Amino acid sequence: MQDVINSMVKSLRVIGGKAFTDYAKMGKEEWVTCYPSQVVLLVNLVSWVTDVGNYLLKVASDPEAMKKAHVHQIDVLTNNIMIVQKNISSATRQKVMCLITMDAHSRDIIEILYKE
Repeated sequence: MQDVINSMVKSLRVIGGKAFTDYAKMGKEEWVTCYPSQVVLLVNLVSWVTDVGNYLLKVASDPEAMKKAHVHQIDVLTNNIMIVQKNISSATRQKVMCLITMDAHSRDIIEILYKE
């Protein structure tokens, strides 16, 4: 059983790494269709954490950095909403709806950080 677990972990590292690389290269709609749901959600969250971390690092030199992060997150959310308005498969629609939920919560967190 441990061999199965080890193989799964190794596979997830490879798939997750490729998905993260492709996230920057592909359009979001194409990218979402290429990877399993959990990988899509994981890479989306890692990307959000990285983005917010970078904006937080800029706060000292740019007091409007979190406001810019908030605007960026609204753009991400809007783009996801535009994807579900298209004629897409139900599996892709479900993945993007999960992304919309996550990104709406992420937007709210950034808004709290911005206001504080």
